[in-house]
Amino acid sequence: MKTPVNNQKIILIMGAILALFLIILVIIDISQKKTVVVPKPVYPEVATSTATGTTPVIPTEVAPFRAEVPKDIVVPELTTKPQELKDKEIVIPTVVVAAAPGVESKFRSFSISADKNFYNPSKIIARVGDTVHINFTAVDKDYDIVFPNYRMSQVAKKGQTKILEFQAQQEGDFLYYCQACGGPNSQTVGHIIIVNK
Repeated sequence: MKTPVNNQKIILIMGAILALFLIILVIIDISQKKTVVVPKPVYPEVATSTATGTTPVIPTEVAPFRAEVPKDIVVPELTTKPQELKDKEIVIPTVVVAAAPGVESKFRSFSISADKNFYNPSKIIARVGDTVHINFTAVDKDYDIVFPNYRMSQVAKKGQTKILEFQAQQEGDFLYYCQACGGPNSQTVGHIIIVNK
């Protein structure tokens, strides 16, 4: 007959063997996993949206996305014909009305689409003080659009149209881009050109 001391020794030995076995399994598991190095994002600040879960990254530093207004820029009106434009990437507005009674500023509505990794057309031109309304449509897949200087972004799923709207407050040539397509260095970029009156 075994004594209680012998039973305790057997339980301790079995516990030690089990612990050693678990340690060996953990070591084997760790050694089989490959280390994946994930590069830091270029723009670490991320905004969230309840509709999609996340929205594209909006950079905290916006100066690199603004350039001087090109010379000889003409703000297109409703009556502007596509053949009158030297640059076929300029968006002709679909609505141009007074922003409010008795003011010079206008409400300008534009429609752009994203298709085959390009914004089409891609250059929006307005004046300082104008309200810019953009209907953004994703055609062949999901796209996002990021306006870093206006701290805005939107995601449109394939076939969806999303709206962005802001008041143009500063003159400049402002870059916008699709973060999911490669960001500001990709081919999915456009320009919002705001000219002084």
